[in-house]
Amino acid sequence: MRPQDLASQTVAAAPSLFARLMRAQAAIRRELREIEGGVEAVTTSPNAEIVALIQEHGREMQLRWLAGAGAPAGLAARAGQVVLEVEMLPQGVRVTERSELPEVVELIRAHAQILSGFLAAGGAGSAAGAEGFAGRG
Repeated sequence: MRPQDLASQTVAAAPSLFARLMRAQAAIRRELREIEGGVEAVTTSPNAEIVALIQEHGREMQLRWLAGAGAPAGLAARAGQVVLEVEMLPQGVRVTERSELPEVVELIRAHAQILSGFLAAGGAGSAAGAEGFAGRG
């Protein structure tokens, strides 16, 4: 299977997986920290079923990104300038996003903050922030 075909399948599956994660948000912990050139986000849960969802989402996100289909709107034009790493952890994932370009680092950090706010608010939180982010880049 070509990466593009796999990306199409994972993009189609992503909304239902994301919705399941949002329903479980009370049992999900996300720690975000800025690192040199980007961010590191560790997303975990004490619940094994939710850990499996978090890890599935991490794998799918990385596949979409590698196939050129996973960049959020504000980063889409800069996706080739971002290094995305997804590491599986016993209770979730560690996602590291980096760039050598300061303007891209700013986009990475803004997007990470939006995601953290979105999760903290149970998915209802940051539509305004997401709209503002989409116009960047």
